[in-house]
Amino acid sequence: MIIKKAPLLYIGFSVLFLAIIILFSTTRTTEAPALTESDGALETIPEMALYDIENVLHELTSFIGTKVLIVSWATWSPFSEGALSQASELHNSLTNVTIVTINRAESRGRIKQYVERSSFSGPLHLTDPQDHFFKTVAGYDVPEFLIYNEKGELTHHLRGPQEKDLLLTLLE
Repeated sequence: MIIKKAPLLYIGFSVLFLAIIILFSTTRTTEAPALTESDGALETIPEMALYDIENVLHELTSFIGTKVLIVSWATWSPFSEGALSQASELHNSLTNVTIVTINRAESRGRIKQYVERSSFSGPLHLTDPQDHFFKTVAGYDVPEFLIYNEKGELTHHLRGPQEKDLLLTLLE
C-alpha cells in the first residue's frame, strides 16, 4: 500500500491552522469602553511639572480649584487634529474650565510648529518628552480626554476621538 504524503501534509497544516485560530480567539481581549469612571489610572491630577511650547514650566496641580480637561495627543495620530480643534473651541466657550493639551513624547519644536500651523489657540499646550503623563494615567489610545473636578479628582477618562457635545455635557 502506497500512502501519498501530500494529503497528509494538507491535513497537518489544516489542523495547525485551526489550532492557531482557536488559540487566538480564546485569548483575545475586548476593548475597554470609551468612557470609564475608574480604570486603574491615578485617581487625582498627577503631581508633575511640564513645560509649555514657550518653555515655561507648569505644575499640573496648580490647576486644582477649577474643572480641568486634559487632552493627551500626538502629531502622528490622525485623530489629534480633531481633538485639538475641540480643545480650542471648548477653551473659547467655557470660561470655568481649564483646558490643557499634553503632547506625547515629541520635541517642543515639532509640537509648536504643528500647533501654530493648525491655529490651535487658547488651550495651554504642554510638552512631555518622556511621556510620563500618558504612562501615569494608564493611557493606551490617542487622543485621550481626562476630566478632573475642582478638587483635582478624576471624574472621566475618555479614550479615542470624542464628540464635542459629550465633552460639553461632562464639563458643565
